[in-house]
Amino acid sequence: MIVTALLTGVLPGDVFSQNTRGSLSFVIPYHLDEPEDVYKLPHSLDEISGLAIDPDGRLIAIQDEQAILFFIDPLSGEIKDEYEFGKRGDFEGVEFMNGLYYVLESDGTLFQVEIREGESESSKIKTRLHRGCDAEGLAADVYMYRLLILCKEKAGKGIRNARAVYIFDLQKGKLSKKPLNLLSRNAFMSAFDVKKSAFSSFKPSAIAVHPQTGHIYIISSVDRRLVVFNRVGDILGQHEFDKKNMRQPEGLAFGRDGFLYVASEGAGKRGTILRFRPVK
Repeated sequence: MIVTALLTGVLPGDVFSQNTRGSLSFVIPYHLDEPEDVYKLPHSLDEISGLAIDPDGRLIAIQDEQAILFFIDPLSGEIKDEYEFGKRGDFEGVEFMNGLYYVLESDGTLFQVEIREGESESSKIKTRLHRGCDAEGLAADVYMYRLLILCKEKAGKGIRNARAVYIFDLQKGKLSKKPLNLLSRNAFMSAFDVKKSAFSSFKPSAIAVHPQTGHIYIISSVDRRLVVFNRVGDILGQHEFDKKNMRQPEGLAFGRDGFLYVASEGAGKRGTILRFRPVK
């Protein structure tokens, strides 16, 4: 079994990490059963599909089909600005890095968006992500100037019964050949003491990096399960959200104040953003 360093820059490009069982005594440091705020979003975000935060503290949201960046007040949930960046598509993740906004399509295509003086300009980046990945989440590794792309379905060629995260190096404009982080079905079953069938319901839909600890947070839309990994890819802990609070989670983001934001599709109702206070 190969274990490589996660988010530290020592990962060889052709080596992937295999998760081991972490210490499940770890407690996720948020009041996850008691959101401090629940923001009901306008109907334009009923199908909210990605969430991020920019340096000004504004939440950035996208929705499934329309190429629009929505800028949201993190204290009220109100939309303050909207910027179009392209034509209709299947948009699943959004991030901000070094003055630019990045939007992920389900086929792995990235849109690089720049906003100046109230106008937006965008360009496409073809990552050549493998077919069958069904890319669902995007996160920034600010220390290494790279993006993390989360696969909802197939982990890669020759890899079965696993979920994967790939690196896109922004300086080289290149996608890693093999996963940075690989969650196998066996590791999942061992860590959470669940049946094999439970893994089929783990459909990752969003990913974020905790700004202080570097831990990786991944959430699944189907079973509403949040899983936390450490910097070497070990499973640390998990939390299953109640459906009444979280109908279909699709986005994760961390504020500078330490708050965790989770975006959820309405699934027939209004989309929401939940705000969770960190445990002190």
